[in-house]
Amino acid sequence: MRFEYFDDLSQKQVVRLLDMPDLQKSFYANASDFVVLSWDAGQLPLEDFAGVLTGPELGDVVQASVIADSSARASEIWAYREGISESLSERAPYLHKQDISLPANQMEQFLQSLQDRLDEHAGRLQQAVFGHHGDGNLHLNIFSDAEGDSAFKDVETFSRAIKRLDAEFLGLIASLGGSISAEHGIGLLKTGYLGLNRSDAEIEIMRGLKRAFDPR
Repeated sequence: MRFEYFDDLSQKQVVRLLDMPDLQKSFYANASDFVVLSWDAGQLPLEDFAGVLTGPELGDVVQASVIADSSARASEIWAYREGISESLSERAPYLHKQDISLPANQMEQFLQSLQDRLDEHAGRLQQAVFGHHGDGNLHLNIFSDAEGDSAFKDVETFSRAIKRLDAEFLGLIASLGGSISAEHGIGLLKTGYLGLNRSDAEIEIMRGLKRAFDPR
């Protein structure tokens, strides 16, 4: 089963740039979070899954739902999730992306803590979050409008604010039992934070492998 998540700000980016219907207007006006699921109907028949969505266990959680009755309809629904990265790219260079993972039961606490921290910037920073919720993998996209009263004066000022945020929320991720990197590795920007998830001995082993296979 695929279990994908995205928030309202993510879908509004898709709606605006890819000219698609607003899900809030289509399904539920107060929705702030959306989930897209796909599964093997041979293992879980459609009518059984529909019963789960409307059953007592999820009655207070699922406010509205739609089940694709054709391949075309399924593609339309998946287009919201798959169009997010493309739609967010217009925010560059005032866009900062992070790829992290968390235990499912810690995601809500982390996202609220991050939002509280962003709120301290008086509306200059927003977050659009999407990812593979079933795997605990979230893509965080923190951005600022390049124009307007709430904008940063330049990219350098934005980058300094982001660097301070990184130090705080990467530490929080580690304290909640998560990983500071999920699908896309550590790269160059997170090398200074590797110790949050790996011991000194583990890091030294990595360095030894690097020297052996890529001594440059």
